[in-house]
Amino acid sequence: MKRTTMALVMVFGFVGSLSANDIWEHYRVISDNAKSGLRALESASPESLSITSADALVKQYEEVGNTARQLGREDLYVWTLNNAGYARIVLFKKLVRYDFANAAINSLSPKNKERTVLVKALQIEYIKYKSLLEEALDLLTKAVQDGQYVENNTRQWDRIVSNREFAVHSLGFMEEKF
Repeated sequence: MKRTTMALVMVFGFVGSLSANDIWEHYRVISDNAKSGLRALESASPESLSITSADALVKQYEEVGNTARQLGREDLYVWTLNNAGYARIVLFKKLVRYDFANAAINSLSPKNKERTVLVKALQIEYIKYKSLLEEALDLLTKAVQDGQYVENNTRQWDRIVSNREFAVHSLGFMEEKF
């Protein structure tokens, strides 16, 4: 117990003694790592992914966000929430083969019975990965609630809102009756 306590004191003492430059450097490194992880997720094949594929990436973004807060940069924290939510959305889209499925649905007439069957099958597939969108929605809702920190950056604000709307729309699609 004494060793654990002493180790914690040493770690927290060290963290507390970091300069602002050290914290910024730490932020840059972990932020770059998270960006690389997101690019890898975006380029991965669906076969190589699972529902836990984004977990480590979201944890990285949590660390980035906490460091941004340590720096007093709520705008960076809010953008990090968006990125973590977006990572969940990317994984969801990959796992349900979203682009392929939507292209197939849109190629059929709305009154076509095949389309109805396809839509119902897609709903079943969506529901398998519903938790990804629920987690994304939680993160993106927090980003919107703290949105005053990025409202002046229209590009960031629009992406946050767009990502949240995607999550809301997709979750709603799962509940629709066809």
